[in-house]
Amino acid sequence: MSLHLRPNFSTKVPLDSAQVTRDLERVLDRPDLEVRWSRPAGSAQRKHFDRLHVLIAPRQRKFWSPWLNLDLHATDAGVDAFGRFSPHPSVWTGFAAAYLLLGSVSFFTAIFGLSQWMVGSTPWALTGTLVCAVLAALLWWASLIGQRLARAEMALIREIVDQALPEAPAPVPLVAALAPT
Repeated sequence: MSLHLRPNFSTKVPLDSAQVTRDLERVLDRPDLEVRWSRPAGSAQRKHFDRLHVLIAPRQRKFWSPWLNLDLHATDAGVDAFGRFSPHPSVWTGFAAAYLLLGSVSFFTAIFGLSQWMVGSTPWALTGTLVCAVLAALLWWASLIGQRLARAEMALIREIVDQALPEAPAPVPLVAALAPT
């Protein structure tokens, strides 16, 4: 079981940005995927990028279907790729708003309950803080269920992206490189 709300990965690709773009376009040209390309304002054209953002999602989506936000950044050594899986942006916004609401209500009920306790009254408002904590735990549990339901789709999307982004070989440790053969 993962404790991450939005699983992520990063890799370094030892290819230039134009080659990475061509490979991604080739691999992501599938009828079962929805792909959206974007780049920051002022960036060069998509074929030769400094920064590029790709949003990848299954075309046939369910409530729990994952979206992969893939950020590509060109460097001297190639391209740094950072991917983060999340639910649909509206679902993620709903989760974030629910956590914000629960946190705010919990904060105010804790202050009110502590005020009751300090004046010698029964701190019944602290039960609101407990209820908010239980609801937040249930919300987190629901996100884990969604991740479990989306695991196969996440694995498929990651496998497709890995076909286009060959990982850079691990650097040889200096001690191993200098060792006699």
